[in-house]
Amino acid sequence: MSQICLLSFQIRYVENPDQSSAYGYMVVGGHDITTAVVYNTSWILDFGTDGKVEYAKYPDLSYPRSDAFAGRLDSEDGSTKSVVVAGGAGTNSAFLTSTEIFDFSSGEWIQGPELPESGVRGGASVQFGRGFLAVGGYSEDSSFSDKILFFDPDTEAWVDTGKRLKTGRAYAVALLVPDGLVSCR
Repeated sequence: MSQICLLSFQIRYVENPDQSSAYGYMVVGGHDITTAVVYNTSWILDFGTDGKVEYAKYPDLSYPRSDAFAGRLDSEDGSTKSVVVAGGAGTNSAFLTSTEIFDFSSGEWIQGPELPESGVRGGASVQFGRGFLAVGGYSEDSSFSDKILFFDPDTEAWVDTGKRLKTGRAYAVALLVPDGLVSCR
């Protein structure tokens, strides 16, 4: 299942690796649009098989952030091993270049590699294989990024795919489309 974005661009929901749940999502960071407070919290929303929603508090991120890239890293057996949150806007709208990885085996956030470009926020994320793509975004130099980066689950590193959007963009949505549905000629 791919990452799902609900309610706003600031809140990212990621599939819960707990296989006992019918539906589970992870809520990470975000901001309050009325007060501009940026959050560093993370929660699991477990929709359970009975339809009852339960919330479980998870450890806080090292930095408050909203408008971040977010994706899931899967093991070779298909189980979720970690969640990655990168870039975005921090306190006072500062652009962030840091990456944080939540490791489900240790139950902790750890620091990951810096984004390979200056701060980017408002980019789209889409699950791709066992890792995810980070697409576009609004750059610290006030331009719209056309880059497509891949977070590799084996090396836990950012890889520039060398592919570019025809036009840079931010606050867009990216999703995978089945082969044969779209022709990109």
